[in-house]
Amino acid sequence: MEIKIFYYGLKENKEVILTDKWWNTMRYFKIGERLKQKFDSDKQLLQQCRALFASTNDKLSYYDFFQFLEKTMKIEIEDWEEDSLETRLDRLGMAFIEFNEFNEFCIDYNIDFKEKLKENDLEDILD
Repeated sequence: MEIKIFYYGLKENKEVILTDKWWNTMRYFKIGERLKQKFDSDKQLLQQCRALFASTNDKLSYYDFFQFLEKTMKIEIEDWEEDSLETRLDRLGMAFIEFNEFNEFCIDYNIDFKEKLKENDLEDILD
């Protein structure tokens, strides 16, 4: 149902739905919007999140990441969402989430860490 609402809300360039980027944005829309709402309502959460990544050399374990979401941000995540988000944020299966990947994910939902994306993260190096 949500897909139809977004599609009919497009005023132009409806071909965008043929792209992987559009479908991935839709796939993670609920979690992306929950993150945005929490970060917008409490700006310190954004700073705490960035500091957490920085404290681990920008490579945060799944456990620490999801603990932050659930305990600090009070975002409830279903098991399938957690699995799906792990896959999205750790495409290389490295058992951690790079800040650059999280930042890239957040950009799609207008969450701004005010840091440019690095083009030399592990994923780009292996490509």
